[in-house]
Amino acid sequence: MQRLPLFTSLTVTAVMSTLTLQPVWAEVNQVTTVSVESTQDGIEVILQTTDPNLSQIITSTYENTYVAEITNAQLHLESGEPFNISNPTQGISGVSVASIDENSVRVVVAGVDSPPSVKVGQSHENLVLTVAAPTTPTAIKAIAFPKNRIPKTKLPR
Repeated sequence: MQRLPLFTSLTVTAVMSTLTLQPVWAEVNQVTTVSVESTQDGIEVILQTTDPNLSQIITSTYENTYVAEITNAQLHLESGEPFNISNPTQGISGVSVASIDENSVRVVVAGVDSPPSVKVGQSHENLVLTVAAPTTPTAIKAIAFPKNRIPKTKLPR
């Protein structure tokens, strides 16, 4: 019978210490507004966030698409839906912002013929993706001279 009070006090101590422990969670950043604005060279994709210090942004390019994945962030738009816009400017076929999972947001910018050039920056509480529309290479026109009309030049010796 002597063991019972000791066992009870150890159990109560374990329960009390478990109840007082609180897990340490990193504050998840909220993306609350997404807008697209025209610029002289393309567009800016602006994500308004609750904290200007974003954890990590992982970028990649695949075929004609630029992708930015923002970790430790959640998409909380007023509409409750992902953000999508088609053909915001010449050379860009679309922009989308959607949740990957409960703690990551993906921004996708699709070019028409090639991937756009994107710079990621921050302004106040906003994440700003400055997107330069891809340029279509200008074709070089070959000039054909008839054989009898090729200009002759003499090189100095």
